[in-house]
Amino acid sequence: MSAKQATSNLRLRVLTALIALPLTLVLLFVLPTLLLAGLVFVLLGVGLVEWGRLSETGIYMTALLWLIYGLLAPALFGLHSAAGVDLTLPLLSLCAVFWCAALFMVVRFPASARLLPPPVRAVIGAFLLSSAWLGFTLLKANSGEWLIVWLFIVVWIADSAAYFGGRAWGKTKLAPEVSPGKTIEGALTGILSAVVVGAVAGLSMPVLFNFENDLLFWILASIGFALLSILGDLFTSLVKRLADAKDSGGLFPGHGGVLDRLDSLLPTVPLLALLAQLTG
Repeated sequence: MSAKQATSNLRLRVLTALIALPLTLVLLFVLPTLLLAGLVFVLLGVGLVEWGRLSETGIYMTALLWLIYGLLAPALFGLHSAAGVDLTLPLLSLCAVFWCAALFMVVRFPASARLLPPPVRAVIGAFLLSSAWLGFTLLKANSGEWLIVWLFIVVWIADSAAYFGGRAWGKTKLAPEVSPGKTIEGALTGILSAVVVGAVAGLSMPVLFNFENDLLFWILASIGFALLSILGDLFTSLVKRLADAKDSGGLFPGHGGVLDRLDSLLPTVPLLALLAQLTG
């Protein structure tokens, strides 16, 4: 990509973000839980379609994905809300286990590619998007809007600072087989920036945790969720590399598809909901 193309792409990314971020925040605080959950369900459903293409599966597997996505998370949320049956904790815990496995697959790629044939990739996608929807809905339903804002800030700062840090100082490749453009220097810039901003935000916002004034907690939380956001980005990049695709789609100008924008939230949203359940 030429310098002119990179500059044009960056401007388009910034413009899209300037429109999307305020709109997202307004919807987050104004809309009731069910309506917002419906909108997020549709948005993540677009991501599921993109994941189906990246998984290189046929129409029958795509239908199965929609069945899993359409029934799993909403059914669990319904039981959790109406009957008090807490099956959400096991699902969110399973999500945590999966991301440990995802880290192994990223580190071991391309040898780990044999663990991800198309049907397996497809089911993983349905599970991850269901978990993300469930985590988001649980946070919203339990007055966790400020927690969601805190997470968005950490993820956005980590991603943006990593981008600029990588361009300025990046020399050592982070995961060259998975995402050649990412560097260790960029990742460290993103994590350090996320720690500073995330800790200040955590101490300032009216959040759910019982650690409002605990600086160490917010530093560790910012580090953890910044690392998770990088892992989500890398795992989605791995799936795109298996499909020989640069972007998951083209819904957002300058940003690619839904998965290109929300990949960092796939691990962070459900695991934030898990942390809120365990510490709330």
